[in-house]
Amino acid sequence: MTRFLIAAAVLALPFGGPAVVQPTEPVPGFELPLALRELDRQTRVGASLAPSDAFCDHRDVVAASLAEDYLEEVVETAGIPGGRMLELWASEDAGTWTLVYHRADGVACVADYGEGWMPSAPPHPLMAATGLAV
Repeated sequence: MTRFLIAAAVLALPFGGPAVVQPTEPVPGFELPLALRELDRQTRVGASLAPSDAFCDHRDVVAASLAEDYLEEVVETAGIPGGRMLELWASEDAGTWTLVYHRADGVACVADYGEGWMPSAPPHPLMAATGLAV
């Protein structure tokens, strides 16, 4: 529920970033998990988000919100073929975590989030599904 507050706050911001372009073509031999493919298809970001959309905005906006509003920081990063990336943000003090998917077009989307994060937690299923779990 609290992550929806991020979207509400961002909706109040003026949108002056570059136009969103579609991500790069799929990489042969690599299949992106369905949840991330759905985020690739989302065309609205920032102030143009619909209530049913996942929270997506330009990378710097998402990063600032997670750092300032939730005191989270990047604890794991993994590149994905096609110019994409997954970042796991977490706050050890608050126990919150956010999985951020960076698309090839410079847009970052919240792929998942939750509470109860601990440094010894097993890898997120999306990171494991992409072969990025350590």
